[in-house]
Amino acid sequence: MIGKKKLWVQILIIILLVLGTAWAGFPILWMLLNSFKPNSEIFAWPPTWISENFSLDAYKAIFTNPEQVRFFMNSYAISAIVVVVTLVIGILAAYSFSRFDFPGKRVINTIIVAVQAAMSFS
Repeated sequence: MIGKKKLWVQILIIILLVLGTAWAGFPILWMLLNSFKPNSEIFAWPPTWISENFSLDAYKAIFTNPEQVRFFMNSYAISAIVVVVTLVIGILAAYSFSRFDFPGKRVINTIIVAVQAAMSFS
């Protein structure tokens, strides 16, 4: 009897995970599908899943405009710089927390873990 209960719990967990994935993935899928539609079809009611007028015009308009390409490149450059700086600071901090004893180490570790454990609302 315990084996059947364990199986039902696993099935329920899988169902909940699939539903959560669908819930989180739907907006991404919807944006991707809408990126291939003309504006008139995006705002049409009732909405359609797959466009009758499939086109890459939106992508062509973005990637042939040098100003918008520059905006993308600036975003990539800033993102890369932020990632590298964050990694350097994080690695140095992690090393110091793991190797050295200093006053307030436990308090700072507790604060770091508490902040990471709290839900983000941004």
